[in-house]
Amino acid sequence: MSKPLTLQTRDLPSGPFKLLDIGQGPTMVFVHGYPGRPQDFRRMLSFFADARCVLPAMPGLDLTPLQTRPQLGLAERAGFITDVIETLDLREITIVGHSMGGALSMIVANQLPERVQRLALLASATLQVYRGWRQASLAFRAPLLQRPPILRAAFRAAGFPRGISIDAMRHVMRCAEAMDFAVIQDAADALKIPTLIAAADDDNLIETERVDELAARCPAGPRLRFEAGGHALVKTQARPIADAIRSWMGLDE
Repeated sequence: MSKPLTLQTRDLPSGPFKLLDIGQGPTMVFVHGYPGRPQDFRRMLSFFADARCVLPAMPGLDLTPLQTRPQLGLAERAGFITDVIETLDLREITIVGHSMGGALSMIVANQLPERVQRLALLASATLQVYRGWRQASLAFRAPLLQRPPILRAAFRAAGFPRGISIDAMRHVMRCAEAMDFAVIQDAADALKIPTLIAAADDDNLIETERVDELAARCPAGPRLRFEAGGHALVKTQARPIADAIRSWMGLDE
């Protein structure tokens, strides 16, 4: 997709939010990670020109104001996506969640079972403590690591792009501190819809054994495993993942 992706502003009762809402056809909702933004899915979107793609920007990460949904808990943050879906009256949805967006997407699928048909989890947060969460949790407890230059260096070392504000980084750290893995476990157990899971063996944030546990707990669906691709599968493996999702959705029939 060569042309710029221009975000729109819409309103919830709790405040404004930013999103991409592009295309026509079967509805797909893309949920980015922490830190992250809708543009993270740019490469994947080029393979879904025949779908309606809705990509909300999660609050507190430089686009949607934190005041629109300031709560840190998983269920409350997922509730923001639920509110967006209901406000836009989206139905028959395939949700695609990346990283922390995967955990939030599981909760959304359970909150809106009458609207969500399929769930795709890409390098998703998992059922137990994983490497990336452990690193963030340790950093949150170390005052030295919260100094802006050191915090920026830590996020870059983890593979996150430049340009993320210090306020957004601190919000990510607060969300990590508030993480409750029991909520993710309950969400996985409650899922009733087909679930695609994609992961890479060289993911520097999530260990392969954590992915295997998630795959075993979730309902049946495509399982994609890449030798390489790291954590940013939405960029590094955009085409094969998009091809699998398209086939799964029946878009090429």
